[in-house]
Amino acid sequence: MNYSKQNNNFKQNMMKTIKEILPVGLIILLFFSCSNDDGPITPAIPSVKDIYACGFEKYNGTDFIATYWKNGIAVALTDGTKRGIANDITVANGDVYVAGNEDEQGKNVAKYWKNGIAIALTDGAENASAAAITVINDDVYVAGREKNGTYLVATYWKNGIAFPLSDGTQDEYATGITVVNGDVHVIGTKFNGVEPTAKYWKNGTAITLSAEADTRFSGITVIEHDVYITGSVRNESTNRRVATYWKNGTPISLSDGTKSEFASDIVVINDDVYVAGTENFKIAKYWKNGTAIFLTDGTDDASATTITVINEDVYVAGNVRSGLKRVAKYWKNETKMNLATDAVKDSKALGLYITTK
Repeated sequence: MNYSKQNNNFKQNMMKTIKEILPVGLIILLFFSCSNDDGPITPAIPSVKDIYACGFEKYNGTDFIATYWKNGIAVALTDGTKRGIANDITVANGDVYVAGNEDEQGKNVAKYWKNGIAIALTDGAENASAAAITVINDDVYVAGREKNGTYLVATYWKNGIAFPLSDGTQDEYATGITVVNGDVHVIGTKFNGVEPTAKYWKNGTAITLSAEADTRFSGITVIEHDVYITGSVRNESTNRRVATYWKNGTPISLSDGTKSEFASDIVVINDDVYVAGTENFKIAKYWKNGTAIFLTDGTDDASATTITVINEDVYVAGNVRSGLKRVAKYWKNETKMNLATDAVKDSKALGLYITTK
């Protein structure tokens, strides 16, 4: 989840609470009592409290440990005896929620962790995974996939109850989710055995946003009635990926197809559009309103997976290769920060969430 969605949800919940608690007359009295001769009240500017990221670290060079970092301190969610990965993270009312999967007896189980306690979403009979998570009014929404024996079924869970989004006749999987004004928006991919097709569902109904072939969606945010989705499209003439975002179904290209570029996440703040991505599988970067800002120079392989913006400071999480290993990192305004300092373990950051005060 990004800060723009977090801020919108906070305002909605606050207004709902005020209306439920206070009678109308008292609300009017409070409104006028706030007016005085000292001029308008300047709203408080939020400042960063804690920086959370999630992903994995490798244990003894064999299995991944699902991990999240709080201000650079690693918190292991799995013990390393089974493969675990943390794909997304959010914080609500001081509780830390992480979505991911863990191997159990040869099958991946989709689950999320609340404050380190695992809650299984599937029973382990078939492979499954949880890709994204958001929490609205104490309701926990998770997007992912579960195999039906033959094909992967795109699914989201609300408080542990599964809502299939596809019919199970082709491989489909959900990769992102956001909930705004009670509407559940989910993105994902369908694979027909030839090429992938991007998918978008609103309240369980599939809506076509892109007519282009070989399209993939990777990140979503909804601002009021505008739906922003980021991903990539294959350039047919060069056979390379073009980093792209869509606003209400209209594509905006971020690269020209001369190099393979992927857009992985998107956030919109005050009409400014920020997109995280990777160039040629080795350069981490982001775009602000279509202008590329490079985070690495290509000397070491790197990728940018997720992005958020607080007070015009841009935070991007990803990884940089050190020798033969990947090391989880984040950048603040192009300054690289360590998440995992032990390059022996091999690590990667996949999700990012920042709390404010």
